[in-house]
Amino acid sequence: MTIHVLQFDQYAKSKLDCESGRSFHLITDGQLHLRQVLHPEACSKNITLPDCFYSFFDLRKEFRKFYRNNDFQTIEEMLNCE
Repeated sequence: MTIHVLQFDQYAKSKLDCESGRSFHLITDGQLHLRQVLHPEACSKNITLPDCFYSFFDLRKEFRKFYRNNDFQTIEEMLNCE
């Protein structure tokens, strides 16, 4: 694991008190950067990512599913949804 990934994992676990067996999930605005950048880069460098990078919530996807609307392109459009 690179030093930055390790530092993030340790920081998040300490701040969220995850040492007691609890876990946390990342919340993303789309999964493009994780799926097309971070995962392939980690794989090519033989870096094992923490579980949170594989088990995350895509806020955009969940929002579209909840409102049954695929027309939202920006966060501003989502915020203005009524």
